[in-house]
Amino acid sequence: MAANQLEFRALGPLEVTRDGLSLDLGPVRQQALLGVFLSRPNETLTADTLLHAVWGDDPPNSGTRVVPTYVYRLRQCLGPDVSALTAIERARGGYQLRVSWDLLDTERFERRIAEGHQARRAGDEQLARRLLASGLSYWRGVPFGSLPGPALAVRREYLTEYRLVALEDRIELDLRYGDPAAIVPEIRLLRAGYPARERFTAHLMYALWRCGRQAEAVDAYGETRRRLVRDLGVEPGTALRDLYCKILRDEGWNAPLR
Repeated sequence: MAANQLEFRALGPLEVTRDGLSLDLGPVRQQALLGVFLSRPNETLTADTLLHAVWGDDPPNSGTRVVPTYVYRLRQCLGPDVSALTAIERARGGYQLRVSWDLLDTERFERRIAEGHQARRAGDEQLARRLLASGLSYWRGVPFGSLPGPALAVRREYLTEYRLVALEDRIELDLRYGDPAAIVPEIRLLRAGYPARERFTAHLMYALWRCGRQAEAVDAYGETRRRLVRDLGVEPGTALRDLYCKILRDEGWNAPLR
């Protein structure tokens, strides 16, 4: 990275660094405004759009002045970018954060995951496995941290789901080509955090089965079934039930995980 160049990290608490040093981004709502710009990079956003994105249906009385004020302060916080790759600019009808995609971790994350899915569709599962793992490595925590605003809530939900699908796919490939015993602890944590996602239970069952722990695999199904019935009033899906039956019959390890 060039000297004096900004880098934006939103896959966790919002952070902007220059030469590896974090910048002071000011008060929370000001940071949320920057988060909105980062969620829609290189797009022109009107002052009304930005106001609603941060404050929703309860804008401040000074709404007409607060956006230009925060934009001005953000420019001061970010300072000059000698590479000219980053700037908050006045555009026709609003404002725009001009930023190169490779300086924003959300863009790198999404592109790398998309490349992984593309490699898998092309039949190169080992490359897909590496690309998915590389993309997931950008994740630091809840996207944009606890910054407020309806726009960031929507973006946060999208990125979280995107990560979970990528995790499910990467774990499936790890189980196919790696050591299942080594993956069991990670799957257990994910299953505990997202008990309604049946693929994590399927992965755990499959991993335990591969390790010769058939009884534990059956127990994992039972736990998930009881939770789904109790909390959601539904039975496990067809794929999970089929895997359960295969494990009971010990039919072999080629059961589908999708």
